[in-house]
Amino acid sequence: MQFGLSALLATVTAAAAVSAQISSGYILTAVPDKNGPPLQSLWTTVSYYNGSLWIGDAKIDSSSEPFIFAKGTPGPSSISFTSWHAVPTGWRNMWVYPNDMKPPGFTAPHSAFIPKGADAFNFTIGTTSTDKRFRYKQTNRWHACPSPTKPRYYQIIYVGGTNRAPKECTAVVLNVSPYGTCAA
Repeated sequence: MQFGLSALLATVTAAAAVSAQISSGYILTAVPDKNGPPLQSLWTTVSYYNGSLWIGDAKIDSSSEPFIFAKGTPGPSSISFTSWHAVPTGWRNMWVYPNDMKPPGFTAPHSAFIPKGADAFNFTIGTTSTDKRFRYKQTNRWHACPSPTKPRYYQIIYVGGTNRAPKECTAVVLNVSPYGTCAA
């Protein structure tokens, strides 16, 4: 009987620790920003799929997962993400190319390697009740681009420098919500 109770207590303690870790995270929801093609999907919550950020039907793909992230200090800082398919210490840091037009990238688990020309330390979240936007260097240059091979899958890209997004892409605002609140 004592072994059963000890095992139960250990399981509950571990579950509480995992729950506390997860509940301190954030999720993103993409909302069309300006003129551009409408998004042809009901799913606007950002998912981690195939090593990148996506919205749309990628959410219901069996290999995707919610993009639940943690942010460093207030102000410009890094973004970390631990995949459900990784060990708890296998977090990844997100980075973008400030002068290029590419999807955000992620370090390998247990690695701090950031490619030359990429930046992983200037992400911000709006601080007012009416502005909870996710930005890079205080800019909102995120776009959702349709997959050429999967209908209703949209990859999130950052359009940096003097680049212009392809016309088939839609400018989006990435709104931040604490994980565990209602999002589409």
